[in-house]
Amino acid sequence: MKRSRTERGRGGDVARLYGFHVVSAALGAPRRRLVRLYATAAAAERLGAEIARRGVETRIVTAEEIAARLPRDAVHQGVLLEAEPL
Repeated sequence: MKRSRTERGRGGDVARLYGFHVVSAALGAPRRRLVRLYATAAAAERLGAEIARRGVETRIVTAEEIAARLPRDAVHQGVLLEAEPL
């Protein structure tokens, strides 16, 4: 199971969700308020329908840029979703 981290953002708390299945599930959860998605081009292509359906702001970045935003041991699989905690 992938972990998430909550931290203070400009508008309040922000949960950082990462890992392909975790992010895919969060994109499919209508109660989840999404802030921003960081994804590699390949991951964004795989999640294209979910991204389009939710209309989340998406930034195409490198895997290294995603890794820099997460704990050292995080296995992000090319996706990081910032969302409001449930």
